[in-house]
Amino acid sequence: MIKKHNGIKKTLLLAIPLLVVIIALSACTLQDLGNGNNNYQEDPELIGLPNDGLQKFASIAEAQAYLQAKQLEESGSFSSPLMSRGGMMETAALMDAQSSLGKSVTVTMGGSTTPAYSETNVQVSGVDEPDIIKTDGNYLYTIANNKLVIVDATTPQEPELVSETPISEDTTNWRSPRATELFVNGDYVVVFVSSYEQTVSFSKYDIYPQESYRQMTIAYIFDASEKSDPQLVQKVSATGNFQDARMIGDTVYFIAQEYSWNGNGIAEPFVSTDVMRIAPAIYYFDSPETNYNFATIVSFAIASQEVIDVETLMVGYDTTLMMTENNLYLATRPNNWWGWRQGYGEERFNEVILPRLPAELKTQINQLDADLTEDERWQEISLLLGAFFEKAATDDSFAQVYEEVFGDIEEALLAYDTEQALAYDQTQIHKFGLANGKLSYAATGSVPGSLLNQFSLDEYEGNLRVATTINIWVGERIVTNNVFVLDEDLNLVGDLRNLARDQSIFAARFLGDRLYLVTFERTDPLFVIDLSDATNPNVLGELHMPGFSSYLHPYDENLIIGVGRDGDEEGRLGGIKLALYDVSDVANPVEKDVVVIGDQGSSSPVLDDHHAFLFDKEKNLLVLPVAKVTAKIAQGQYAYRYTMWHGAYVFDVDETGFTQKGTIQHGSSSTSYYYWRDSATVLRGLYIDDVLYTLSTKYLKANDLETLEPLASLSLPQVEEFDREEFVGLPVY
Repeated sequence: MIKKHNGIKKTLLLAIPLLVVIIALSACTLQDLGNGNNNYQEDPELIGLPNDGLQKFASIAEAQAYLQAKQLEESGSFSSPLMSRGGMMETAALMDAQSSLGKSVTVTMGGSTTPAYSETNVQVSGVDEPDIIKTDGNYLYTIANNKLVIVDATTPQEPELVSETPISEDTTNWRSPRATELFVNGDYVVVFVSSYEQTVSFSKYDIYPQESYRQMTIAYIFDASEKSDPQLVQKVSATGNFQDARMIGDTVYFIAQEYSWNGNGIAEPFVSTDVMRIAPAIYYFDSPETNYNFATIVSFAIASQEVIDVETLMVGYDTTLMMTENNLYLATRPNNWWGWRQGYGEERFNEVILPRLPAELKTQINQLDADLTEDERWQEISLLLGAFFEKAATDDSFAQVYEEVFGDIEEALLAYDTEQALAYDQTQIHKFGLANGKLSYAATGSVPGSLLNQFSLDEYEGNLRVATTINIWVGERIVTNNVFVLDEDLNLVGDLRNLARDQSIFAARFLGDRLYLVTFERTDPLFVIDLSDATNPNVLGELHMPGFSSYLHPYDENLIIGVGRDGDEEGRLGGIKLALYDVSDVANPVEKDVVVIGDQGSSSPVLDDHHAFLFDKEKNLLVLPVAKVTAKIAQGQYAYRYTMWHGAYVFDVDETGFTQKGTIQHGSSSTSYYYWRDSATVLRGLYIDDVLYTLSTKYLKANDLETLEPLASLSLPQVEEFDREEFVGLPVY
């Protein structure tokens, strides 16, 4: 149902720059978008942004000209010219580019001297993900106070910090290299580092150089065969901010992304090592953007430290990486803050408004001189509209005659604007094949909506499954969710649209031919979605309960573990919620067991980072890092002080539910800051043999895995703590 027009005369009296009133008549209400499998009432071909496939710039100059033309096209003006920069390197030739069910933690048995140990919780088995701590069963490798720290864990009662290797000696300068995450591969450790490179350029016709700092992503490769003295053997650098990385066998892939324009011209992407510098070719998809970013994908071999391949794509923003052993998927969002390109421009007027105007007025507009410029033409149209509305404002009978006409225009504008908004609320997905570190472009596809995270993507039997949330505003906020199945060429083969109106996806997990999807507004619907027929996804069942899960993890084919927040029927959130969902009856999933930890304000790193989740089915082990609110003390009418407990909860988990074994405390604090975490907040848990290790930025603690009796506590190097409240000087209300 469309909200009806309130009257020409009333509209005119309230909004008399009369000339542009008609252009903005889109604040209407779309009451029904349908449910379940019903599609939007839109062009059935409107599944993706227009693009002509992968294209390549012949030179930096060509790329710069393209960006300048696109900015002119998008904005209608060009206020920030992309200046040519002297001495810019011409593009070098790019190197020739030629799934299984995800497991969280895998017990790996090495030789007779290597105990069993947990691995990083990853999405796809065989595809490792970087994290802040790793183990090889004998040593622990972590980052503390911007140092690579190696701990000998062969004697858990006396763990020894055998080396601290600084990433940068300067710990006070924000531009200094900062370690973020790492990989371990045999005797090698790869540490990802964010840094800034000082650059100098000249503005057009200026004599003074302009200094700036360009963000860089650097992979430091250490030979750690001598644990007490790791040696930096290579740095692989790429322009841009670190986005994500994966490791398959001996090959590391990482992505760096940066804005394409640095103020004086194109920010030419490059990749370098100690012995080489590559200016990669820039590939692009001719799709509309307001602003562009360069996403550079780099692959290198760890043992030889050789760069295998480099690809630079000119894309949107919000990069999401999902990889299998055979394919790399890079999802980006079009950067269309401008709205719907020229949404309120000439095209909208000519296609929607002009054909519906009264015949006499339409004829007058169509008879305008064809040689008029766009601005001149609009000036003449404004005069005609002004005369028409002036008569409507003073002549009730005239206004009444055309009331229905303008109601029709409003409805047409709403339909047009909704279609445009949907067309540009898109995620583009680029697929690359993988072969021994080489990347080969395979396909590009688009789906409506945005991704939550990497778990919104999944490859299964050659198809890519995608879960998205559409969130647009056209007179009112429209929020709904979708599931798409794309074939190996990223063509649409099946979809499920308009699921859970007015709610957003909070968690997604594809497992075999099912998708478990959590959406949330006030209560938490857990949907069980059947994907066995790729052409016809459908909902098998759903469960509604207070709160939500933000991470889902398989226990087995019939049980799913969820971690999120508790809540009530009104949508008010409480403590951390650990749930075991029984989906054996797919039509009627149930909560088999629930544990709530702490009060409102309690938090866990698992809510934001799946790497913090430790689960091992064979050991019936689940470890949950927790920052728990233990008391909330009023400090005034609206201010409170919180006492916090920082540690980890350890559970036995089986088919019946959770049994708390105990807790491991790292510290406590008192603060007026909601969700405040300090250096004792536990970030990770892992085990080696029968020892459970928990990591905060302050401690590495070892406990007996069975009894949780403390074995040892090792203080880690850390920056000197400051009093945040004294520094900021303001409480949280």
